[in-house]
Amino acid sequence: DSAIRKTDSARLAYGSSSTSAAGRAQGLAIHFGKGRLVVLGEAALLSAQVIRYAGPSPYDMKIGMNTSGNDDRQFSLNIFHWLSGLLN
Repeated sequence: DSAIRKTDSARLAYGSSSTSAAGRAQGLAIHFGKGRLVVLGEAALLSAQVIRYAGPSPYDMKIGMNTSGNDDRQFSLNIFHWLSGLLN
């Protein structure tokens, strides 16, 4: 798949790698004092980003709410509803 090859080449070009987060907490929501607190380990899911790669075969890599097949929009709404007290 060309999308996988592009992702792999971008990863190699920037020296990063990925590791599964299975079994690890990615965020928490707690009552804190008289308020509520949400802490997330990944902020991209609350954003809509596009990284544009130039070169012989330019392409865009979409991150966060720009990607399909996830519940980022609903998750964000749930967070804000819980913080506001609309959800218990």
